[in-house]
Amino acid sequence: MSMPYGVLACPSCGYEATTKGLWGLFVYRSDQGAEVHIERHLGWCHSCHGVAAIEALPDAGRIQAEQVEAKSRWEALIPTTGLQRLRGLFSGSARGLRRQALDALRRADLLAAVVMPGRSPCCLDCGSTDVEVIVLPNPESRGQMQDQGLAFRHPGCPKPMRLRESGGTRFAMAPTKRVYDPQGRFIEHADPRSRLVR
Repeated sequence: MSMPYGVLACPSCGYEATTKGLWGLFVYRSDQGAEVHIERHLGWCHSCHGVAAIEALPDAGRIQAEQVEAKSRWEALIPTTGLQRLRGLFSGSARGLRRQALDALRRADLLAAVVMPGRSPCCLDCGSTDVEVIVLPNPESRGQMQDQGLAFRHPGCPKPMRLRESGGTRFAMAPTKRVYDPQGRFIEHADPRSRLVR
């Protein structure tokens, strides 16, 4: 599969970077093996001295939704009579439901660990928290314009950066999966088909 991409350029110094760093599957993984999708922004990392993918920490609404789902999955497992309880112990579908409920609980715990008090978003390339998010225009308006000014100025340059589409150039995207711990530290590149994440 190939896709067009955005090019960020500084009109003052000629620095250029692309939005391709946001592509792929980024996940947090807990010690128990639970995985949760990482939302991310394009940003400037002062440690990398360039444009990079910056994690967008989950908000309270996302954490609450995971906790509600986990609770409802566990409640669905509670049988009302002794006979149902006995049948459930040996049922293949019950084992599958228990595994799904346990996975939901682990995902909720993982998200809670990601947003520990005092934790700041970090660069998903180097792990630094010395980052700034670059606000990109609405995707609908991006497709209609060849060149747009951004509010962001990278360090040392007086003019704001500009965003343009790649034009006729397309990027052939190979599936990738980058795995991080709950603190945003890179662990490994993995097969993107290894687990389904939410």
